[in-house]
Amino acid sequence: MSYTNDLQEVQVANTVDIASAADVATYAAGYFPFVVRSVTMVFHVAADATGAMEVDKRITAGSDTGRTAAQATINYTTTTGAQGKTVYADQLDVRVDPGEELVFQISDATPTAGDARVMMHIEIIPENPANESDSSETT
Repeated sequence: MSYTNDLQEVQVANTVDIASAADVATYAAGYFPFVVRSVTMVFHVAADATGAMEVDKRITAGSDTGRTAAQATINYTTTTGAQGKTVYADQLDVRVDPGEELVFQISDATPTAGDARVMMHIEIIPENPANESDSSETT
């Protein structure tokens, strides 16, 4: 797979507590749609047990109606989730249009300790916002 020059790494969350099963972050498309190419967890505090983070997609930002589960899943162990290690899911190709969002959730909170930074690589799609049904220019 090749990437264009518009591939960007963005931080989704600075510190995610992996010991609590919950939605921990969201990332929405605003002006331009984008395609998610990969998602990465960078461990600051080591995971003391095996766990997982899932990335879901909401077709309407802020609403779980139509939420599509597990666009990506990152499984980590005490080895791959050690301090300073990264674990990633690649070749995702998930398109997110304005008005939609991604939800990052700790789905397996077996660890009692650990935290990570969540990053993703996105490719911007240079679409005219006027062509997006959920976008409106201010008056």
